[in-house]
Parts: sequence; C-alpha cells; structure tokens
Amino acid sequence: MFFILRSERASDDEGGYLEVDDFVDGGVGLDEWGKGLPLSTKRSAFAVMARAVRGYKGRPADFYCFRIPLMSERMVKVLHTAGVDNIDTYPVTLIERMSGRRRPLFAVNILGRVAAANMSQSEWSCDSDPPMRDVLFEKLVLSSTVPGDFLMFRMAESLSTILVHESVKQALEQAGLTGVELVAPADGRR
Repeated sequence: MFFILRSERASDDEGGYLEVDDFVDGGVGLDEWGKGLPLSTKRSAFAVMARAVRGYKGRPADFYCFRIPLMSERMVKVLHTAGVDNIDTYPVTLIERMSGRRRPLFAVNILGRVAAANMSQSEWSCDSDPPMRDVLFEKLVLSSTVPGDFLMFRMAESLSTILVHESVKQALEQAGLTGVELVAPADGRR
C-alpha cells in the first residue's frame, strides 16, 4: 500500500512558523525537477530564503513539499535507511531574512515517475488532454498494477504528488519528523 507524502506547517506554541520561499529552481528550471530523471546539469549548493512569522525561532521543518522538495539531513537519512535509493540530493542553505540565520537542508530530486492512478475509478480534473502531469484528484484510486520497484516516487499523472510505500511511511512516523504528513490516497483532495 502507498501513501501520499505532503508537508504540514510546523509551528511553535505561539502560532509562529517559518515561511519558506517556494519559488526557487536552483538554477535548473522547475520542470527539470519534476521529470523523475537525473538533472541534466550538475547543481552546486544554492540558497533559499525564509521569513520567521510571529517571532518563530525554532528550526526549519524536516520537510517542505514544493516542486523541489526540501528535506533535512535527518529525513534524507531516514529515507535511505528505509531503503529509498532513487533520490539525488543537493545542498541548500536556508537563510532567514531578518536574522540572517543559516540552516542546512537538501533539495531532493526524486528519480522515477510512475503512472499509478486508476483514472476510471478516480475523480479528477485536468486542463490537458490527455490528462498527464497536472491532474487534480478529488478522489484518488491507485491502480492495482503499481510497480513494487519503487519505495518512493512521483505520480506521472500529478507530478506534485509524491507516493511512499507503507514501510517508508512507518519509518518516517517512527522518526518523529516535523512537517511530514502521510495521507491515504482516498483521503481528500490532492
């Protein structure tokens, strides 16, 4: 069984949080990150800006689910330990605008795009024909033929949707990471 990996806002007791700039492409182009292929150009470290909202002083979340997923070193280690071997990582420095505080993260390129939806049983909408890459699912039913080769992958039908195998879900939950949400495919809008 597979679960959707999403991010949730990590906040402190006062409702403060770190707002991270998600309009970053790392000098490659956003489409390159969603292809499920190794990047055509090697990337060096790059910076991502953030803003502390309501005086947030805590650490960044372990996961930000943007077009370019951002992960902590801790999360990358959990994924590797769980057997995920199809990710490339690139160093990122998260810079808080006001304080100038710098924190290390990784931009993650997920290798592998899998057609995983049972389109006839799912409820969806899409502006393209045929429906690929940017499908919005109201109800997602996975195909019974999702290959077991991947423990983590992007859906070919919706590149912003990342699926993880149940064993990876369990490892992520046991690690107690912040900013990580794991949702059953049938539970809500993607």
